Amino acid sequence: MIPRDIRWRGILYPRLSVLLHRGYASARLTRQEKIDGSNHLSRSKLHQLDTKFNLFNENVTKMVDLGYSPGNWLIYAREALSRIHEIEPEKIYQKCTLVGLDIIIGNHPAGTFTTQGNILSKLAHRNVISLLKEHAYKRLVVQNGLLDDLLPEQDAKDPTFESEMARISDIFDDLSLKDKTLESILSLQDYQADLITSDLSSAFLQDKGFFNNTTTRPFIRSSTNSELRRNVTDPLKASIDTAEAALLLCCEALAKGGNFVIRLARIDLADPEIDLLEERLKRVFKHVQRWKPEGSTKSNFSVISELYFVCKDKQDHLADKYNVFDVKR
Repeated sequence: MIPRDIRWRGILYPRLSVLLHRGYASARLTRQEKIDGSNHLSRSKLHQLDTKFNLFNENVTKMVDLGYSPGNWLIYAREALSRIHEIEPEKIYQKCTLVGLDIIIGNHPAGTFTTQGNILSKLAHRNVISLLKEHAYKRLVVQNGLLDDLLPEQDAKDPTFESEMARISDIFDDLSLKDKTLESILSLQDYQADLITSDLSSAFLQDKGFFNNTTTRPFIRSSTNSELRRNVTDPLKASIDTAEAALLLCCEALAKGGNFVIRLARIDLADPEIDLLEERLKRVFKHVQRWKPEGSTKSNFSVISELYFVCKDKQDHLADKYNVFDVKR
């Protein structure tokens, strides 16, 4: 016969372990809760930056977000600018141009424009600038009354019906940036962005897309490209490389007096390339400041989870890339 205390322990311990396991499981976050938390945290950090540095104001009408997917910063920018310019968020395109670039295929927030590309590619840079030019070009068409000349007289009087708006859209599609008349009046001030933000770290969990091979792990599907896999193979250097690529785009796509915000994920503060990046930023902008989110814990280790550079007041419309990066012509 089994002693009573042994029988009691034999029954109690399994039940206790089951209860503890159930309690732990209930305390763990679900996948959707993790996604919602990550999205909220991402927007809250941009809100902190905006509050401290006044990034979104009445002077900002053109903005580029590098690494926009899943759209947190682009959505925040749309909401902030729609309040400032007093327009519905979905119609922000009527007063502002918001452009996003990412290697991931993602849905763009309503009222914004996005393109897919690799920030390390010259083609991606050209695509971003082309989007900025395209919308500046169309705005000039309307402002200079050239649209009325292209529309039939009846359509020009009342362009409110869907059929008439479709005709306007067709005319815009036919317009070419090679038109010498409009190309001659399209200046740098017309299309260059007022603000560029960059968060080119690996994407976190999302509720859309093929999780394992695209949105969550976008660099695995690009395994043949060693540079795109550096977020996995060499994470401490990858953020610096993409930040410098974003700076290259700023040299041409950001307007004089414009601002630039970079997020570096997982870096070593002892790495001399961080200081070199800051020096290069100071060659383009009048004011460069390092920033970390409120509540971020201090560590005795030099490796930190994230660091921001806030660069304000670009010195010239076009920065000399050779001078910025110490490259001989």
